[in-house]
Amino acid sequence: MDKRLIIEFNIFIILVAQAESGLSQDVIMYDDFSDPESGWQTFTDETGSVFYKDGWLYLKDLTKLDNTTRSCFDRHFSDFVLDVDTKLVEGTDDNWHIVYYRMQDQNNGYGFAISSDGYYMMDKWIDGERMFFTGPTESDYIKIGREITNHIRIACTGNDLSFYVNDNLLGVTSDPSFEGGNICLAARSLSGSSTTISFDNFTIIGPT
Repeated sequence: MDKRLIIEFNIFIILVAQAESGLSQDVIMYDDFSDPESGWQTFTDETGSVFYKDGWLYLKDLTKLDNTTRSCFDRHFSDFVLDVDTKLVEGTDDNWHIVYYRMQDQNNGYGFAISSDGYYMMDKWIDGERMFFTGPTESDYIKIGREITNHIRIACTGNDLSFYVNDNLLGVTSDPSFEGGNICLAARSLSGSSTTISFDNFTIIGPT
């Protein structure tokens, strides 16, 4: 199928989910990562690297350092439905594919993550202290293996936060800590020498 048709179909599915959530049906942001100047942070240093390649945003995280490689988009989002595809490209499957959202800075915000070996978690950070809503928990809804695409969805309406993988609801929680903030995509390697994951078809629908 032509990529444009795939994009339009994905947006249609997201709009349906958005209508069910009660939010407006405006596409606030869409990025297929075909433009290296679309606004995500890129770099290469001793901790890892972030770069655009073949219509995906790649994040390589080196295991030897206690670090999470992330790329942030400097724009405030509050209530929304976020959709993004992610896959393991190379390296260890003992990893996390992470979406940080409502981020105030690197030490304050929410996170949702899945792993290439079938786990997920929902957490938040306040002044660098981590608190878990759920997980790490194994789920059969997460597709495992290299070059296997998983679809993440996060819905935020006020204090209510919902989390999906491949259109399956994994959890719901309510928390008043953060009303809005930036969004970051991130990779974390937990074993081996590194992990490289990639993201595509990033979509935000709803009020900013």
